[in-house]
Amino acid sequence: MNRELLLNYQFLRKFGYIFSIPRAKVITKQVEQYLNDDGKILDIGAGTCNVCKILGERGYKVTPVDIKNWSLVEGINPIIYDGNHLPINKDKYELTLILFVLHHSLDPENLLREANRVSKRIIVWEALYTTKTNKAITYFFDSLITLNFKEHPHNNKNDKEWRLLFKQLGLKLKDVKYYRFLATKQALYYLEK
Repeated sequence: MNRELLLNYQFLRKFGYIFSIPRAKVITKQVEQYLNDDGKILDIGAGTCNVCKILGERGYKVTPVDIKNWSLVEGINPIIYDGNHLPINKDKYELTLILFVLHHSLDPENLLREANRVSKRIIVWEALYTTKTNKAITYFFDSLITLNFKEHPHNNKNDKEWRLLFKQLGLKLKDVKYYRFLATKQALYYLEK
């Protein structure tokens, strides 16, 4: 099964939506501590758009963006962009969410640069690896969750490499939280200009 199959059949769309909601609720709960009630939020790589839906139901103004419409939520469709330049004006958003997306980007540095251009604050949540074996396990679970085993890049980094990239781009790391999911380690980075 792949994502196109999931999107083409209503039964599979509904199954995918139901399957992805618990994960979206966990993500939303952790991210919400950094949100302002009145700020506009950009969700880069919104995927199924479940996080956008949950945040929207809680009163947040969220704009989803992705390179393709993978939304499983009726009535929520992302702005489609080329993966390089966001079609958004400078400093338009209070906060940008980049949740499990950077490692899928062909150019994570450019994606962060674009997020920094269009918003004041950034939340990055990434799966980390600690050893070569752990890296392989991380790749496997990522492919399983995204239903994509061959088409997307795996530009995963370890904690030290992400922190170095943030510093090189002039992003200030204000907070970090670590999580475990199955056999993988994850980090939620809260960044400001």
